[in-house]
Amino acid sequence: MAGIGHRSAPTPARIWLATFLVASMIASIGLDNQPDASAAVATTRNGSSAATAAPSCWAIKQSFPSSRSGQYWLLTPQLHVPQMFYCDMVTEGGGWVLIGRGRENWSFNWAGQGSSTAIRTIPSGPRAFAPAALSSETVNALFGGHSFEYFTDGLRIRRAKNSAGTSWQEVRMRTYAMKTFTWEMESGQALRTVRFDAGNIANVGPSGFARRQSTYNVQLDDGWRRLRTAPIWIQKAKKGFAYGTGIRGTRASTSYLWSATDRGRSAVPFAQVFVRPKISDASAGFTALANKGIAAQTLPRIPGSIPQTATWGVINPTMPNTDPDPNGASAVYGLAQIGNTMFVGG
Repeated sequence: MAGIGHRSAPTPARIWLATFLVASMIASIGLDNQPDASAAVATTRNGSSAATAAPSCWAIKQSFPSSRSGQYWLLTPQLHVPQMFYCDMVTEGGGWVLIGRGRENWSFNWAGQGSSTAIRTIPSGPRAFAPAALSSETVNALFGGHSFEYFTDGLRIRRAKNSAGTSWQEVRMRTYAMKTFTWEMESGQALRTVRFDAGNIANVGPSGFARRQSTYNVQLDDGWRRLRTAPIWIQKAKKGFAYGTGIRGTRASTSYLWSATDRGRSAVPFAQVFVRPKISDASAGFTALANKGIAAQTLPRIPGSIPQTATWGVINPTMPNTDPDPNGASAVYGLAQIGNTMFVGG
């Protein structure tokens, strides 16, 4: 795997505050919360350590052009603390952050899947065939307070085109109304545009309600220019970023084009999913600290065993228009009654 870029960053001079972040954790310069990412130098931090965490992979590539693909530390106010991610610093100018990868058996669950460590340390190869995806909450935090559709690159999906993994396809998809990113692809997120490889951009329009030309199934032909996240019965209902019925796979454990049977139709390829938030120091949204620091804060008492407010869950049928997960719906997989309380899991 390519390593982290090694250009050194200038010595930080000031300390910025991320929500709930201890002031001494990160040394850096103050930021002025301007929205235009192109208005200033992208970043003075190269992402090589927690102390030099950058606001985005794109910012690192802009300021340190020799940066190679690999693991970097990133920080936005929404991430709260520096975290490591895998950055593709080559494709179309670089600056892409890997948010998921795998072959068949994706869950497409809001909460993500597998280990975030596996995503950044094993981005490709047969060991990466077991799907892993960052949580939707983490992906949204990478956008630095902006909506998913604020960044016009949309979703980038890199799919294998042969069983050896030596040929690849690049797919670009822009959604129509998915302001908050969600992994619930099979819910049929309506698409605005789609492009396969270097072909023309297809304006497919907001037709996702019919589950055509959406993340559930986008189809310009029934071969390479089709992408299906829907369960496919001939693939034992294992989900992925499948091709059309004209593309066949193999059941070999090392094949980058998988099928439940040899030469089976609608091959499910190994795929990587990227986004490219173009966030600079100026648009990161951090609050500058005075040299004397900030006043003492009284933290709330840690709650005990009391009901907590969840960001999403089961809809209360007696309260309409309260869907906590408006981007899609998921099946309930578990029910259990303990005393007078019913527990529901999905």
